[in-house]
Amino acid sequence: ADIRAAERARGAFAAAMLFLAGGCFCGPVPDVASEDRAPGPAEVEIAYLRAAEVQDWAAMRSLASVRRRGETLDLIALDWARRGGIDSIIVESEQIDPAFPNRAQVVVVVHLRDGSTDRLGAALVTEDGRWKVNE
Repeated sequence: ADIRAAERARGAFAAAMLFLAGGCFCGPVPDVASEDRAPGPAEVEIAYLRAAEVQDWAAMRSLASVRRRGETLDLIALDWARRGGIDSIIVESEQIDPAFPNRAQVVVVVHLRDGSTDRLGAALVTEDGRWKVNE
């Protein structure tokens, strides 16, 4: 069962990265994860929000820090569903802390299909060399 959950999480993450490659940004498409480059903080935050939208808790746990794994975006995701779901996610800013390069802040604007927007900020940290959503 744990192997299947891990495979689903990897599949959801891969699907989110493929979606990113398809251009959900208004502007240049970012580099997507490859074997020699792990996803950056903004890519991880977008994948996390996309997983929340479809209530893919396994993918969310795989993208969250150990500290955050007990929390979810379920109420926000339900509100997004009520508003038609996510149309696009635009990265407003991504800043890696120069004093602590294992910490980053990402601000995104989530455009929903009903025409409304949500502006969200997230703190990310690195764990085992990969960015994870922390707050």
